[in-house]
Amino acid sequence: MEGLNMSPLDPPREFDSAMFFAMLEKHPNVSAIVSFVGTPPLTDEEIRRLVRNIPKLIVADTARAGLKTSFEEGVIHLGIIRRPGIGEKAFKPPKTLRQYFDQVYTVVTPETASSALP
Repeated sequence: MEGLNMSPLDPPREFDSAMFFAMLEKHPNVSAIVSFVGTPPLTDEEIRRLVRNIPKLIVADTARAGLKTSFEEGVIHLGIIRRPGIGEKAFKPPKTLRQYFDQVYTVVTPETASSALP
């Protein structure tokens, strides 16, 4: 397990491409990476540099620009994405944690990315 070693008082820090490639080098035999800090923003050249048999990348992220491309390029294998605009509208108070999850998040796969993401 890798951590960012951040204090809650620190400014937000992004999971950048340098961290992602360092993690791949440090752990060459892992079968999956689960990121709770989003998706590393990779350039087209960095995506081409990736070995095609990279570990599965599972992310919790907001539906930001470029995320759909990461699915299409095979970088992300599964995403738990906060539904856009969810904080701006009232929703029915959930009775269970599952109802809350279903109202606030959506699970995205490479097959559903084109319809689920902006």
